[in-house]
Amino acid sequence: MDEAGKTVGIVVIARNEGERLRRCLLSICRQAQAIVYVDSGSTDGSVALASSMGVDVLRLDLSAPFTMARARNAGFTHLLKMNTSIQLVQFIDGDCELEEGWVQTACAWVKLHPDAAVVCGRRREKFPRASVYNMLCDIEWNTPVGRAHSCGGDALIRVDVFKQVGMFDALLIAGEEPDLCARIRKLGGVIYRLPDNMTRHDAALLTFKAWWRRMTRCGYGAIEVVSKLTKKLPISEVPFRELTRSAKLWCDGWCMFVLLIGALSYIHERAKTSSEWAHVVGTAIVIGTLAQALQCVRTAWRSRARGSFHDVLVYSVFVQIAKWPQRIGQLLWHRDQWMHTPARLIEYKV
Repeated sequence: MDEAGKTVGIVVIARNEGERLRRCLLSICRQAQAIVYVDSGSTDGSVALASSMGVDVLRLDLSAPFTMARARNAGFTHLLKMNTSIQLVQFIDGDCELEEGWVQTACAWVKLHPDAAVVCGRRREKFPRASVYNMLCDIEWNTPVGRAHSCGGDALIRVDVFKQVGMFDALLIAGEEPDLCARIRKLGGVIYRLPDNMTRHDAALLTFKAWWRRMTRCGYGAIEVVSKLTKKLPISEVPFRELTRSAKLWCDGWCMFVLLIGALSYIHERAKTSSEWAHVVGTAIVIGTLAQALQCVRTAWRSRARGSFHDVLVYSVFVQIAKWPQRIGQLLWHRDQWMHTPARLIEYKV
C-alpha cells in the first residue's frame, strides 16, 4: 500500500448485499488501511462477513429511518474516531468494487488541484447485458468528464470540506449527492469527474418492477431536493429542477390533453354515442403518445455519444417511460408532506 492509501479512509454502506459485499471489501482492502462498513439492518449475514474480513463494522439502529445518507454520515464520523489524520474519504456502495489504482489516481488529482473538493471517475455496470435495466444504468452513468455539477454515491471527498458543508442530509431517501455537491459548489468547491474507471457496479436490476420502484424513489428524492434548495440557491443551480419539471409536464400534460379532448367532445356533442366518444378519446391518446415518441427521438439524439444506436434508442424510450414512476414519486412526497409523514426508504432490490 502506498502513501495515498494511508491518508484515505473508506466508508462502505450496504444492506443485504451478500456476495456483492464480499467482492467489494476484497477490492478495498488493498487500497486503504482505515475502512468502515456501515450496515443498515441486513439479515443475510453481511455483518458477520465483514467482521470475518477484519473490517470495522458499524450497525445502524432503528432510532431513525435507514437512508444511504444517514449511513454515510455515520460511517464518516466513525472513521474519524478511528483515525483523526484522515484527509480524504472514499464513499462506496456495497454492490460496487473499487478499481485497482483508483485511490492513487484520485489522490494525485486532488494534490494537483487544490480547488478539488470532490473527485469521481467512471462507474461501470459489471453485467450490462444481464438485463435491459442494467444496461440503462451503464448508460446513465456515462457522463462527461471535467468539471461536474455533482457526483454519485461513489466519490472521493475532502474531509474538511465534507465537515464544513454539514455532511449529507440524512433525511433524504435519494438525491443526497447532488444536494451535497450543490452546497459544496456554493462555497466555491469544485467537483471533478475523471475519465478513469472508478468502480464496477453490480446493479442486479432484473425486473421491470424493480426498475419502476427505483425510478419512483428517484422522483421522490428529486422533488425533495428541489423543495429544500429552491430558496437557498439560484434557480439554475438547483439539482433535479429540470427532471421534476419534465416528469410533471409530460405526465400531467398527457393526462390533461386526453381529458380535455374528451370533455370538449362531450360538451359540444361532437361524439353523440359512446363509441364515437371512445374514438375521439382514443385519437387523443394516440396524438399524446406520438408526442412522447418524438421526445424519445430528441433524447436519443442528445444521448448519441453514450453508446450504440440501439442502446441509446432503448435508453431514450425508458427515459420517457421513467417520467411516470418519477411523477408518482413526486406525488408520494406531496402526500407525505400533507400528512406530515417522515420519508421512508423505497427499496427496489429483492
